[in-house]
Amino acid sequence: MRRRGRQLLILIVGMCLAVMAGFTIYAVSALPTLQPWHTEILSEEFSARRDGDLDFAGYLKLEGRLFAEMRAKEADWDRSSEAYIFSRFDPASPANRLADGAPYNRSFRLLQPNAIGHAL
Repeated sequence: MRRRGRQLLILIVGMCLAVMAGFTIYAVSALPTLQPWHTEILSEEFSARRDGDLDFAGYLKLEGRLFAEMRAKEADWDRSSEAYIFSRFDPASPANRLADGAPYNRSFRLLQPNAIGHAL
């Protein structure tokens, strides 16, 4: 009887693993293909080893080079696809409309006219 219980347990565990593996394969195969912005590798990305001693002005320059590199790679993308039109990479997309003219996804200083203190 004990042996039969062990076999039943092994069968149940094996079936559960098979169902999980089947679902995983199904879920992964149902995913859409990656868009270019998921796979691009940019050389101007911040690196703590290389850029760790930058001040804010230096960081802004690095960020400018990064965005210039991104725009150059972006020029080859299909701009007519719906995925691009509603992405943050399309300057006219709803995702790029922020209040008060703040530069989307860019670093900037938020200055107050009569500041009484500072915070980082």
